[in-house]
Amino acid sequence: MIAANRGAVAGWLVPLSAGLCYIGKPGRFLPSSSISKVLFHRTGAGSSTFDITIQPVRSAAGGAASAAAADKPFELGQIDAAELVKLQLYLQQHCIRIGADGDDDDDAQDNAVQGAVAAAAAAPVGDDSDEDEDDDDFDPEAVSGWQLTCVSPAAWRLQ
Repeated sequence: MIAANRGAVAGWLVPLSAGLCYIGKPGRFLPSSSISKVLFHRTGAGSSTFDITIQPVRSAAGGAASAAAADKPFELGQIDAAELVKLQLYLQQHCIRIGADGDDDDDAQDNAVQGAVAAAAAAPVGDDSDEDEDDDDFDPEAVSGWQLTCVSPAAWRLQ
């Protein structure tokens, strides 16, 4: 549990395997799949606390009033600086993009990268007639202990 204020009201941010839960007034659960990115503010060396803005995934037009609240950024402040690295690690492990002060809110660059990745995934795969003969010595047993982790390009800038 991470102490965090929403406005002037104290509360707790709880990172869970399914998303982020804020215990306070108003309480809120943010599933990982509904978070577009998390922006960090005031993370400089001179500050003992920092703030975050949780940007939701933009939904299609329409929806009820409760859905409108889910589309608004969720801001938390006065988080102890000792929690910064832990929170960034949690976000990286859950493939949630990380941003900092000065990031644009239009996500045009992020959408372009995601579009390029989708286009590459949809591109037809050629036949296996490449000239690389090194595949003969590949041993799948040797790599069975490997573990893949997801780290977004936005997170690379903060490390």
